[in-house]
Amino acid sequence: MRALRLFTCVAVMLVGLPLAHAAFDLAGARQLIVKYRNQWVADPDKIRNAQIGATYEIPLLGTAVCVAIDRLLASGSYSGLEPLVVVIHEIDTTPPQALFQPPPKPSTEYRVTAAPPDARCANGPMLPFPELRNVGGHLKR
Repeated sequence: MRALRLFTCVAVMLVGLPLAHAAFDLAGARQLIVKYRNQWVADPDKIRNAQIGATYEIPLLGTAVCVAIDRLLASGSYSGLEPLVVVIHEIDTTPPQALFQPPPKPSTEYRVTAAPPDARCANGPMLPFPELRNVGGHLKR
Protein backbone atom coordinates (compact mmCIF):
# COMPACT_ATOMS: atom_id res chain seq x y z
CA MET A 1 0.00 0.00 0.00
CA ARG A 2 2.87 2.37 0.77
CA ALA A 3 4.40 1.77 -2.65
CA LEU A 4 1.12 2.67 -4.34
CA ARG A 5 0.78 5.81 -2.24
CA LEU A 6 4.39 6.82 -3.03
CA PHE A 7 3.88 6.19 -6.74
CA THR A 8 0.69 8.30 -6.72
CA CYS A 9 2.42 11.20 -4.96
CA VAL A 10 5.35 11.17 -7.37
CA ALA A 11 3.03 10.99 -10.38
CA VAL A 12 1.00 13.98 -9.13
CA MET A 13 4.21 15.98 -8.57
CA LEU A 14 5.50 15.20 -12.07
CA VAL A 15 2.21 16.10 -13.73
CA GLY A 16 2.26 19.49 -12.02
CA LEU A 17 5.73 20.41 -13.27
CA PRO A 18 5.92 22.81 -16.22
CA LEU A 19 7.25 21.49 -19.51
CA ALA A 20 11.01 21.89 -19.85
CA HIS A 21 12.27 24.31 -22.48
CA ALA A 22 15.41 23.70 -24.50
CA ALA A 23 18.61 25.28 -23.24
CA PHE A 24 19.66 26.22 -26.79
CA ASP A 25 17.66 27.95 -29.46
CA LEU A 26 17.69 26.58 -33.00
CA ALA A 27 20.50 28.90 -34.18
CA GLY A 28 22.81 27.90 -31.30
CA ALA A 29 22.01 24.23 -31.81
CA ARG A 30 22.85 24.53 -35.54
CA GLN A 31 26.28 25.97 -34.74
CA LEU A 32 27.09 23.27 -32.18
CA ILE A 33 25.88 20.44 -34.45
CA VAL A 34 28.10 21.65 -37.31
CA LYS A 35 31.09 22.32 -35.05
CA TYR A 36 30.98 18.91 -33.36
CA ARG A 37 29.73 16.88 -36.34
CA ASN A 38 32.71 14.49 -36.06
CA GLN A 39 31.38 13.32 -32.68
CA TRP A 40 28.02 12.05 -33.93
CA VAL A 41 28.54 11.16 -37.64
CA ALA A 42 31.12 8.61 -38.78
CA ASP A 43 31.92 10.35 -42.08
CA PRO A 44 30.49 13.90 -42.09
CA ASP A 45 31.95 14.83 -45.49
CA LYS A 46 29.61 12.40 -47.23
CA ILE A 47 26.33 14.07 -46.21
CA ARG A 48 24.35 15.07 -49.28
CA ASN A 49 21.25 16.59 -47.72
CA ALA A 50 20.21 17.56 -44.19
CA GLN A 51 17.17 18.94 -42.41
CA ILE A 52 16.68 20.18 -38.85
CA GLY A 53 13.57 20.22 -36.70
CA ALA A 54 12.54 21.27 -33.23
CA THR A 55 14.67 21.42 -30.08
CA TYR A 56 13.49 20.12 -26.72
CA GLU A 57 14.99 19.37 -23.33
CA ILE A 58 15.74 15.86 -22.07
CA PRO A 59 16.11 15.93 -18.27
CA LEU A 60 19.59 15.01 -16.99
CA LEU A 61 20.94 14.59 -20.55
CA GLY A 62 20.76 17.91 -22.36
CA THR A 63 19.08 19.46 -25.35
CA ALA A 64 17.77 17.24 -28.12
CA VAL A 65 17.44 18.35 -31.74
CA CYS A 66 15.56 16.51 -34.47
CA VAL A 67 17.82 16.09 -37.52
CA ALA A 68 17.43 14.12 -40.76
CA ILE A 69 20.51 13.38 -42.91
CA ASP A 70 21.05 11.77 -46.30
CA ARG A 71 24.54 10.24 -46.40
CA LEU A 72 26.58 8.05 -48.70
CA LEU A 73 26.55 4.35 -47.83
CA ALA A 74 29.38 1.88 -48.32
CA SER A 75 27.54 0.44 -51.34
CA GLY A 76 27.82 3.79 -53.14
CA SER A 77 24.15 4.72 -52.91
CA TYR A 78 22.59 7.30 -50.60
CA SER A 79 20.52 6.36 -47.57
CA GLY A 80 17.64 8.79 -48.02
CA LEU A 81 16.72 11.16 -45.21
CA GLU A 82 17.33 9.22 -41.98
CA PRO A 83 15.74 10.82 -38.91
CA LEU A 84 18.00 11.14 -35.85
CA VAL A 85 17.93 12.85 -32.50
CA VAL A 86 21.12 14.75 -31.78
CA VAL A 87 21.67 15.27 -28.04
CA ILE A 88 23.82 18.23 -26.97
CA HIS A 89 25.19 17.85 -23.44
CA GLU A 90 26.88 20.85 -21.82
CA ILE A 91 29.73 19.96 -19.46
CA ASP A 92 31.17 22.45 -16.99
CA THR A 93 34.98 22.19 -17.12
CA THR A 94 35.79 25.09 -14.79
CA PRO A 95 38.65 24.09 -12.45
CA PRO A 96 38.09 24.50 -8.69
CA GLN A 97 39.18 27.74 -7.10
CA ALA A 98 42.60 27.69 -5.41
CA LEU A 99 43.07 29.25 -1.98
CA PHE A 100 43.73 32.98 -2.00
CA GLN A 101 43.44 33.17 -5.80
CA PRO A 102 40.82 34.90 -7.91
CA PRO A 103 38.11 32.60 -9.22
CA PRO A 104 38.94 30.96 -12.56
CA LYS A 105 37.04 31.85 -15.70
CA PRO A 106 34.09 29.57 -16.26
CA SER A 107 34.53 27.20 -19.18
CA THR A 108 32.21 24.70 -20.81
CA GLU A 109 32.62 21.80 -23.19
CA TYR A 110 29.97 20.15 -25.32
CA ARG A 111 29.38 16.47 -26.07
CA VAL A 112 27.17 15.80 -29.09
CA THR A 113 25.78 12.32 -29.68
CA ALA A 114 23.19 10.79 -32.01
CA ALA A 115 20.27 8.66 -30.89
CA PRO A 116 17.34 6.96 -32.62
CA PRO A 117 14.36 9.23 -33.31
CA ASP A 118 11.48 9.40 -30.89
CA ALA A 119 7.81 10.37 -31.22
CA ARG A 120 8.48 14.09 -30.75
CA CYS A 121 10.39 14.21 -34.04
CA ALA A 122 7.89 12.22 -36.10
CA ASN A 123 5.35 14.91 -36.93
CA GLY A 124 7.33 18.11 -36.46
CA PRO A 125 8.21 20.42 -39.34
CA MET A 126 11.75 20.10 -40.72
CA LEU A 127 13.74 23.00 -42.16
CA PRO A 128 16.63 22.77 -44.65
CA PHE A 129 20.05 22.53 -42.96
CA PRO A 130 22.56 23.44 -45.70
CA GLU A 131 25.39 24.19 -43.22
CA LEU A 132 25.77 20.47 -42.51
CA ARG A 133 26.07 19.36 -46.14
CA ASN A 134 29.63 18.53 -47.14
CA VAL A 135 31.24 21.04 -44.76
CA GLY A 136 34.89 21.44 -45.69
CA GLY A 137 34.74 18.77 -48.38
CA HIS A 138 34.52 18.90 -52.14
CA LEU A 139 31.60 17.58 -54.09
CA LYS A 140 32.47 14.93 -56.64
CA ARG A 141 30.74 15.30 -59.98
